[in-house]
Amino acid sequence: MTWEPNSAKVDVHGYWNFVPDVEHCLNMSNTYQVVFIQSQSSWFVVTGSDFEIDAHNTGGIQGNDDGDGRPISSTLNNVTRGIIRNFRIEAQPFWCNCVAESQDVGYDGMLCSATNTDPEFAGTNLVPNTDSIDTYRSDNVSLLNWDITCGDDCLAIKG
Repeated sequence: MTWEPNSAKVDVHGYWNFVPDVEHCLNMSNTYQVVFIQSQSSWFVVTGSDFEIDAHNTGGIQGNDDGDGRPISSTLNNVTRGIIRNFRIEAQPFWCNCVAESQDVGYDGMLCSATNTDPEFAGTNLVPNTDSIDTYRSDNVSLLNWDITCGDDCLAIKG
């Protein structure tokens, strides 16, 4: 899914749910190739300028997974002056967020929760390679009021 809000405020109440189907996710035509680091794909891509997306802590992305190397949940790509507020990403299978080729981006109130729910792995609650955010060739990115449970980097700065 891609969005290109320009001079807009978007209120989100509810979740985008991704199909827990590995074969579907491995098919490149079902994802977006916008992050050219480590050949990563993204599910939900936002590009544009002068926007605010506020999920009011009642919405975001439900990844429906315990991790198996599927696409990045949310990517801001070529964004100028964008704000994400009170957004939740739960059960992501891979990186929670990525900001690429962007400037003046702010996150205020982000939940990234990559907690293992498979009873076979009880006690090992973190899902591997579930970074909370990776940045790539971006300037002036602010991260405020984050709640992170991840199985890898809380913040990875690349490029």
